[in-house]
Amino acid sequence: TKWIALATVVAGAGLAVLALLPSGLVGMTNTNLKPSIHKVPPEVIPVVQEVLANAPPRGTVLAPETVSSWLPVWEDHPALVYTRRLYFEHNAQTVGRERLAPRKLLAEWINGGSGHAADNILDALARLDTRLIVIPAYDRLPSVDNILEQSEKEFIGSVGPYEVYRISP
Repeated sequence: TKWIALATVVAGAGLAVLALLPSGLVGMTNTNLKPSIHKVPPEVIPVVQEVLANAPPRGTVLAPETVSSWLPVWEDHPALVYTRRLYFEHNAQTVGRERLAPRKLLAEWINGGSGHAADNILDALARLDTRLIVIPAYDRLPSVDNILEQSEKEFIGSVGPYEVYRISP
């Protein structure tokens, strides 16, 4: 019976290791939420990698929700203006609507919201010390060019349907 118990433990440990390998809990690097890496849309991964490679050590990154929602999956991700817009309502009681206002404005704008004054956008970018912007080129608002013209910027590159810019405060 002693050998049967030992064989059962060894077999159980072996099965546990085999079960964890495909789920990503073993062998996955550079992620905080190991299994979530399997959910990241493949077309977003190169954009996230470009952001991680060019993210400034200080300041925030502004990206559309299709990208910003996946950045926290990676270790050492940069500070973000926001991750998901639905969190604004969840956090309003704790953080306060006035403190969330510039983040909400930028989130609406980068996700295609129109009708925002360029001065308000520029002020919010400055207040949040935004230094890297990912712009969806597929749904580019005219205000994007206006904002970029008024900012000191450096075009980093195009990655799929996105353009990445470094801006200076």
